[in-house]
Amino acid sequence: MSKNRTFNWSLLLLFTLIVSSCTEFDKNRRLNNIDELINTCIEKAESLKDIDSLRINQISSNFSVLANDLNQIEDTFSLQIAESIDDYKLGVTRLHGVNGKRSWIKSNLNQLQLSLASLKKDISGSKGQRQNYDKFIAKEKAKLLEIESLLEEIKKDYNFAIEQEELHLNNLKSSVDSLRKNKSQHVQ
Repeated sequence: MSKNRTFNWSLLLLFTLIVSSCTEFDKNRRLNNIDELINTCIEKAESLKDIDSLRINQISSNFSVLANDLNQIEDTFSLQIAESIDDYKLGVTRLHGVNGKRSWIKSNLNQLQLSLASLKKDISGSKGQRQNYDKFIAKEKAKLLEIESLLEEIKKDYNFAIEQEELHLNNLKSSVDSLRKNKSQHVQ
């Protein structure tokens, strides 16, 4: 009987160790997942700094000045100038809302980091609804994917606007100056 009890206790101890190590493995896996998500949030927040709101305002302002100058010229534009104006305008149009989306992303990244830190604390202390930890992590990951998608969208819009300005602004300014000269020569 004594051998059976010892054997039973040994089995119980072995079973407990196995369950305990599996639980510890799950805990570490979850904590690593959360650390990866937090690091991604930090990277995306840093990446967001590449979108300069002052540059956005400068591009919009440059286009407004150019559009005003073009409106003052009562002349027909060449097809090349008209296409340049349209391309530049498209770049400026794509900038509309970038600053608002940038603010939304920044705010949501901050909220997400706080939420992940709280979840990490719960998992570390084995608190809360343990059976839902994986669901909570998946939910936070989905939020991060949404943020990343919007960030990529506004980066494309921002870079496109800069590219269009670099391609067209100086040529359009030169064209405006030339059209003004021609107009003033015809007036004399």
